[in-house]
Amino acid sequence: MMNNKILNIIKNIAISFIALVFIMGFFSQSIVNLFLPKVKVSIPKESAIERTVNVIGEVKPKETLKVRLGGNVIVKEYYLNKGDEVKKGDPIFRIDTNYGLKNDYGDLESLKIELEKEKLNIDRLKNKSYIIDKKSIDLLETKLKKNISEFEDEKKLFKEGAITKKSLDMRKISIEELKTSLEIEIIKLKEKKSENEILIKEAKNKINKLQSKIKNIENNKNFYSNISDDGIYYSKTDGVILKNNEVDKILYRDKVITEVAKTNGLKYVANFKEEDYNIVNNARRIRLENVQSLGTIRVVNISQIVNDNILKLEAEFDKDYKDKLIIGQKIKGEIVKSERINGTKTISRSSIIPNGELKEGSRGKVYIVEKQKGILGEEKIVKEVEVNIKGVGDKSVIVTGLESYKKPKVILNLSYRIQDGKKVFIWD
Repeated sequence: MMNNKILNIIKNIAISFIALVFIMGFFSQSIVNLFLPKVKVSIPKESAIERTVNVIGEVKPKETLKVRLGGNVIVKEYYLNKGDEVKKGDPIFRIDTNYGLKNDYGDLESLKIELEKEKLNIDRLKNKSYIIDKKSIDLLETKLKKNISEFEDEKKLFKEGAITKKSLDMRKISIEELKTSLEIEIIKLKEKKSENEILIKEAKNKINKLQSKIKNIENNKNFYSNISDDGIYYSKTDGVILKNNEVDKILYRDKVITEVAKTNGLKYVANFKEEDYNIVNNARRIRLENVQSLGTIRVVNISQIVNDNILKLEAEFDKDYKDKLIIGQKIKGEIVKSERINGTKTISRSSIIPNGELKEGSRGKVYIVEKQKGILGEEKIVKEVEVNIKGVGDKSVIVTGLESYKKPKVILNLSYRIQDGKKVFIWD
């Protein structure tokens, strides 16, 4: 009986020991895992990254009419204020007719007639004939040749005693007189030609001045708005008054007196950093905040002039924007460029430690988790991997260097405890 009791005790102890060993073996890995760094992992894939440029733009009219006048004026009153609608032909302002501008651009028609006269004059000068002068020279040359020939004959006669020395000397004098006359005629012809060239140059200069004056007057008439005889400016277009200048003060020539937004459309104008040029230029679309009904808008122009590392863009609205936008409205926008590179992997920005600045063309390191057999079973070991950065997005990075690993598990939540060769626990 006693032996049976002892046997039962030993049996119970053995069973308890085996159960304890089983329980310890079952929970030992879990207990160890409690003290290991917990990591979140992701398997990188070949996918696109997005780069976003945030801008704050302003709604502006596509085209404006800036009213300038061709002289100094004083505005006595404005009939319309900023924001008022205006129709073509409506009065906008009135100037003091006792001061300044009189709408005198000069007698344009008289200048044009004078220009035609000068053109005819220069044609006449260019076609001027010197036939009479040339014939006089030809005649003198002929006489001179004849006298020289006769002089040679008379020299022979003089040697034979047929004529006197006085006759021979008279021939010499006649030849010299002909030479002098010929030289004078040649000089006169040259002087006439030189004088004519001077007259041509003067005519050309006068024509240039007249053309310049006529062009200036025509440009002024196109550039500067006209005032009626009663001193009132009437609108040349339908639109909205953007701004007016001051009243009862001298407004000098070229000052904008009033500006009218034409009704042929609106545009979105925004500034962005020079470093974002490639993103903006390639994306060419802007997503507007709080105006989702308009969708994205199309960038139609990017300025090529950099001012303090800032560039300007202009975009057009593809959809109807009536009753949704107002001139001067400030709207935030996003310009998103998507990029994908074949043969690469995309990882989270949080999973890479760059060697310096995180930018395209630089290098960095990531940590992946590999499985190994350990004393208590399968273990997760950290491995450091060098990667090349091929592209940087808002949330993701394109890299190479992970191609040799089959579905590598890249650690997302890096910390000082994550080091090469360390054990970790994958936290799902």
